[in-house]
Amino acid sequence: HVVYPGLPAFATGGTGTVAIEDIPGVAEAGWRPGDEGRPPFKLLLSDQPGVPQEPDGDALYAWMHEMLQQVRANKDAWPFLVPVNRADVPDYYDVIKDPVDLQTMGERVDRRFYTTVPMFAGDLRRMFTNAKVYNAPESVFYKVAEKLEASFNTMLAHSMVFPDDR
Repeated sequence: HVVYPGLPAFATGGTGTVAIEDIPGVAEAGWRPGDEGRPPFKLLLSDQPGVPQEPDGDALYAWMHEMLQQVRANKDAWPFLVPVNRADVPDYYDVIKDPVDLQTMGERVDRRFYTTVPMFAGDLRRMFTNAKVYNAPESVFYKVAEKLEASFNTMLAHSMVFPDDR
């Protein structure tokens, strides 16, 4: 753990600007000019194995479709395939204020609603959290949410690379 002294430009209460590359520790942390807003990872797609893709544009949406397909195909995905039916679970939407399911996520991917991997993954994680908030830990729904989340984390880890050229 390294702590750097304050910047001289602000020592006397100044409000000047400092170039990011002049801030001690930034370069040592791995930042380089041109990295702003660029994710530190690339995506691996099944139709182009071994060829990492930038996580944007068509590659991003192809990756999201692949991930959803893999999650849907998992044996533990059955409770998450469609929205919770209000008639079957009348109080669900009173407890869960921001519901999400795999059908809704598929529609969002098709509409290009998700613009980043974290945004997409966040919805999946919310789906798992919702199941664990609503259901008791000993319920089958809670247990399959935990299993599917672990499977998703593995899928995610295997579908991304962190190249040294960043």
